[in-house]
Amino acid sequence: GRKDLRVSTQLLTDHTVLNYHLKKLNPAVRATCPLCESEDETVSHFMGKCPSLGSIRAEYFDTNYCAGTNIVDRFKLNRIVSYAHRTGHLVPKRACDDSATL
Repeated sequence: GRKDLRVSTQLLTDHTVLNYHLKKLNPAVRATCPLCESEDETVSHFMGKCPSLGSIRAEYFDTNYCAGTNIVDRFKLNRIVSYAHRTGHLVPKRACDDSATL
């Protein structure tokens, strides 16, 4: 559906809601991964390197660490998108929570 298309586009173009890209739009944002704080939160880091996502990554890709390009080369896009959804990490970040107004 629409969510899958949005996530696919983000991952393939590197125009994501991950901090590395958000820093390009807003210099006040830290590019560092908020989950592990070990390196910049890029698509490659999110897909294959972040140690905090290792167990989820192993469920989908049979490894907890690898180059993001290896994942793209070896697995179908629907599996990659399912991984991204499972992490909950490519959900657009909001400036404030508006759930109280619903």
